[in-house]
Amino acid sequence: MKIRLALQGIRAPADLGNWHELSINCGADFMQGNADRHCREFGMGGKVFERARERILSYQMFPRSRVQVLLSAGTQVNAGVTVVQHARMGIFEFEMANRILEVFDRSLDEIREAGFNLASVQGHAEQGVETFKVTLDRAGKVNFHIIAWSRPGHWLTRLFKPLTRWIQLKATGECLAHLKAEASRE
Repeated sequence: MKIRLALQGIRAPADLGNWHELSINCGADFMQGNADRHCREFGMGGKVFERARERILSYQMFPRSRVQVLLSAGTQVNAGVTVVQHARMGIFEFEMANRILEVFDRSLDEIREAGFNLASVQGHAEQGVETFKVTLDRAGKVNFHIIAWSRPGHWLTRLFKPLTRWIQLKATGECLAHLKAEASRE
């Protein structure tokens, strides 16, 4: 994790640095941390699903004022791609990375779902795995899901655990609200 003052706004990651060389950081003990399941109804219909799907598979789930990203390959998430994030929190900007483990876009029992699973890379503020997915059920209802297991992955996040947990949940809420607004836009 790299930290800098962000007094002039968040900046997009310029390069991958050495993030793509680092291994994922989710040993078996990460599941002893926080377990989160968030689901938000986005509306109805295939168009809403497709707009949400497009944003998720291009890693555009967060407001650009909060998170800027650089993918190690292309503009879409794929298995093995490293995602470098610049996340703004107050006057600070944090650089961290995740690795995409699996991407899916499928139909299961009349439910369509699209999304991906990722794991934190060594040096990330949190240690764990996360799933972002959108579903379209047989009745046409669209839901966005974030499923995560994590624990502090850096000495700073361990030291300030109550604060970093609050920030983590706030960022999740912003992601849910932002993607719902984007998917609902005509």
